[in-house]
Amino acid sequence: LDSVGQSVIATKPNGEIFYWNKKAEEIYGWSKEEVLGQNIVEVTPTLLEKDVAIKIMEELKNGNGWSGEFQVQNKNKELFPSQVTNQPFFDLNGNLEGIIGVSENITDRKNAELELLRTKYLLQQTNIAANVGGWESDFERKTFYWSEITRKILDLPDTYQPKGSLKEQINDGFSFYKEGFHRSRIMAAADHAMRTEEPFDVEVISISRSGDEKWVRVIGNAE
Repeated sequence: LDSVGQSVIATKPNGEIFYWNKKAEEIYGWSKEEVLGQNIVEVTPTLLEKDVAIKIMEELKNGNGWSGEFQVQNKNKELFPSQVTNQPFFDLNGNLEGIIGVSENITDRKNAELELLRTKYLLQQTNIAANVGGWESDFERKTFYWSEITRKILDLPDTYQPKGSLKEQINDGFSFYKEGFHRSRIMAAADHAMRTEEPFDVEVISISRSGDEKWVRVIGNAE
């Protein structure tokens, strides 16, 4: 357990710490000798999260696991987000023996997500000003995003969002290009970009909800 990349902390049912691995020392700043025998609720949770931590401990005592994001603090009282998984464990007779918690500092991931949101917001505002639409299929998060201007170009309600799986949502998006040459061209261009990471720049006809044909220029990149 000292060689794994996550913090591993084990406590008795009452929260008393009896195991604290090397990664826990690195993430939280306390040495094993400093925390053994202390109550976990008094060590890692922030003041704002302490009540939540107590409720989680009660759930764990009832034999229920818990997993989620949690705001914690290190020895220097510095706050950071942590991804935590807690699980109770039992002796051979089924009696609760303790709780083991695995956690990791997810500050970098949260900062990256925030930066992505900022970038999308700025892009959205720029596109609104320029009357340029945009769409994005995110295969990692399995989401399909249409900008406000894209819906406006296609004469769709502001709340319109394709339904179903990511594949179904993408197909729904392609269905707004004119059937035949134009739809095949944009699908082939997107497919080529995904396989080669080469950008595409095509002009095709889209069909709005009201049936109007519009020539659109579509520029795309695969990441």
